[in-house]
Amino acid sequence: MIPDTINYVPTLGIRPSEMNAVEYLPGLTKDNFMPCILLAPWVGSTYLKNSIERFEKAYPEKQYFLDIDRVYSNESSERPAINEMKDLLVPAGGYKNWINFIEEYPNAYPCIQYQGQDANQIRQQILAIKELNRPYCLRINIENIAQNINNIISAFATETGYTIILEGGWVEEPLTLMSNFSGIILTQLNTLDQSVPIVISCTSFPKAFTTMVGISDITFTNRQLVSQLTGRDRIVYGDWGSARPRERQLGGRRPEPRIDYPAKDLWHIARNKGEEWTYQDAAKAIVKAQNWHGDLGIWGEEMIKRTVQSQSLGINSPPKSVAARINIHIHRQAFYSKNDTDLTELNLEDDYVD
Repeated sequence: MIPDTINYVPTLGIRPSEMNAVEYLPGLTKDNFMPCILLAPWVGSTYLKNSIERFEKAYPEKQYFLDIDRVYSNESSERPAINEMKDLLVPAGGYKNWINFIEEYPNAYPCIQYQGQDANQIRQQILAIKELNRPYCLRINIENIAQNINNIISAFATETGYTIILEGGWVEEPLTLMSNFSGIILTQLNTLDQSVPIVISCTSFPKAFTTMVGISDITFTNRQLVSQLTGRDRIVYGDWGSARPRERQLGGRRPEPRIDYPAKDLWHIARNKGEEWTYQDAAKAIVKAQNWHGDLGIWGEEMIKRTVQSQSLGINSPPKSVAARINIHIHRQAFYSKNDTDLTELNLEDDYVD
């Protein structure tokens, strides 16, 4: 179950920008969120263990939820990691391969794999995880409710001490998901233990930027969505850290230089293709934006400052731009209740480790 001190659960893929963003967060920030990680092969890695090793390097000695990234697809590859992914998706023995995998990682709180399972098979999996003395999670995609939802509810009917994540994926406007989230909370989930916390997750970070010129302010209403939901003892905020779910790669042109700066409830997006802005031009525009803080004391903001001085020392590629944005967004959301003055006064100095 999510600790009472945690009020933010970002869902993150094991991708370079997200891993760098998390790694460069201060320890105090990492203490204030608990991510749900979607397992997939790490870039160029041979085995799936390399993925966990990369994440736990970024987020060391802390608990996290772990699910399988079922969107990941790389059928042409013959890497062992790809075959391992396929093995984890085999439902035989109550997803025995999944249980065996997570057994090696004591900080991972596994999400129950319920696809194609009846109630008894799901209970078998829950029992196996309990025998590992491990908390666990029920993660449900509300846009594509599992056909065996009644089996899932039956299997969890007497369970306590776990966490539910309701996932809405990408949506242009989070508030349009209100009826979907509210419907499942007040109907199917209403019979489950009321003390079980529910995480409400979705992302609305834009997919298209061609119409954006100069500084564009893009608001996101994820927090409003969560605050308006009722029907449970505890509802926790979640998102994708300002990233988006994995999509099948179709190729395309390299995006024009762009820098995004997260505030509490909006993103400043700086780009100007017409005037051929560089990353440095975009950074200079960002530091003049209305909600620029400047004193957060975190890596993402420092990268923007460095870019203003010298693009070669700061952001000079899309992956660095994305990593900086995610780094700032997670920090902001982890301390959402604090105002700008409080954020400035946080003690973000980590203890030195030799």
